[in-house]
Amino acid sequence: MNATSLLVGASLLFIAPGLALAQSNDDCSGATPITGYNTFSFDNSSATASGVNDCNGLPVRKDLWYEWTATSTNSVLFETCGTNTAFETRLAVYPANSSCGSLTLLTCAAANCGASGLTRLSFSAVQGQSYLMRVGSRQVGAGNNGPGQFVISADPCDPVQDDQLEENDDCASAVPLPDGTYSNLWC
Repeated sequence: MNATSLLVGASLLFIAPGLALAQSNDDCSGATPITGYNTFSFDNSSATASGVNDCNGLPVRKDLWYEWTATSTNSVLFETCGTNTAFETRLAVYPANSSCGSLTLLTCAAANCGASGLTRLSFSAVQGQSYLMRVGSRQVGAGNNGPGQFVISADPCDPVQDDQLEENDDCASAVPLPDGTYSNLWC
């Protein structure tokens, strides 16, 4: 082995770790496909901002992109609240049929789960349609990225589901029900 071979080998040792950190879902066009209602892990340590300022004119920093397809028509929760995420988050959702060059924002939110700085948002999903989901940091600087989790779940307070028991659709207008059997109720 000559000196040139050693130099090339040593150079690869320094380059390879950086290549391992690259993420394909660091921008909209490389969104990672995900399915179902579940908890998903992410690590945005090596992510960058996509340059799209759309959450009240503010960016989602160190963002990662996911493409999720709805399995039913209902209201969906997309959140980092209650997860093992140790930094303030910002979330955004777009229809997947949008061009990455001209995204149509459905909804976004940041740090709305109290003192934790984690985030929850809700949006109406249509069965079979795909949505681009963006998760990232709310703040810049050290400690505002790293490993975390987000949850996609059916919203238990889904306003799309209506049991036709009027007016009994929220806690403020709750109507006492006598004992008995009731079909097609949505709780």
